[in-house]
Amino acid sequence: MKFIFAIVALVSIMGCETSKSNQLELIQRPFSEVDAGQSIVLSTGKTFEIELPENPTTGYAWKMEVSNPSILKEISHSYTAHEGGRLGAVGEGLWTFRTLSIGSVDITASYERPWDDNDQPTKVITFTLQVQ
Repeated sequence: MKFIFAIVALVSIMGCETSKSNQLELIQRPFSEVDAGQSIVLSTGKTFEIELPENPTTGYAWKMEVSNPSILKEISHSYTAHEGGRLGAVGEGLWTFRTLSIGSVDITASYERPWDDNDQPTKVITFTLQVQ
């Protein structure tokens, strides 16, 4: 009976250790607006994506600003139109970034009309990353 209790206790302890290590696993999906405002932990040399709804046919687009380009680099941006192809329908913007070095960095995304200097962004969101 003591032997069975010892095995159950050992398995429980091992399960707790696995849970701790899983907390630092990298997210295998694009980050989205839901992830903004949370601290995101990544390792150096990691490539990740941010996906946001975008509708350039209205004149609005996301402008991405990286607070420290020595820590994080934007690799690419692409836009996928709505499947129906309707003019004015919201599609998806996809940005690819790569972590370069250790440190803290913010990505500020502003939804604005890039051609209108007097227009304020309709939405601003920030992604905070800790690169380890």
